[in-house]
Amino acid sequence: MDDPIAEMIIGMTTDPQFGQALMFRIGGILVELLEDVTFRIAPIERFNANEMIHEIKGVPLLDGFRG
Repeated sequence: MDDPIAEMIIGMTTDPQFGQALMFRIGGILVELLEDVTFRIAPIERFNANEMIHEIKGVPLLDGFRG
């Protein structure tokens, strides 16, 4: 049996006021459904990346929801 795969989107943008920002969200077919995204001003530390992952509503999908 194959392990389930969760799709994620990680991107960068340049905000006129704050500069470079990192974006993290659930990807795949759920991207439009959940509209679940978080941003941080770059650069970030490991703590900030972990915080971003656990901040989105879709984190149960990443933790292996329902096995």
